[in-house]
Amino acid sequence: MTVGETVTDAKNHIRCQQSGVAVAMRRLQADHPRIKG
Repeated sequence: MTVGETVTDAKNHIRCQQSGVAVAMRRLQADHPRIKG
């Protein structure tokens, strides 16, 4: 793997983690509508 590929993989991984957190927050808000994110 080249350095560029490694950097791209890292960015994609971070993006996946961020979207996962966003989904988790949405699920929490759906379960508890009183919570405003």
